[in-house]
Amino acid sequence: MKKEEISHEDLKRAVTNFIKNGGIIEKLPDQKHVVEKLVGGKWRSTEMGGEAS
Repeated sequence: MKKEEISHEDLKRAVTNFIKNGGIIEKLPDQKHVVEKLVGGKWRSTEMGGEAS
């Protein structure tokens, strides 16, 4: 897939159009969801020695 060159004028025109139309991002691109893991979760404890909730 060949990438299309975007000129300075193309960018300027797009930003001007965006601002003219309110300049508000209505939907952000989808993000990867990272699951946080508890250290010591396998044994239900923390590094500090306390019980994990």
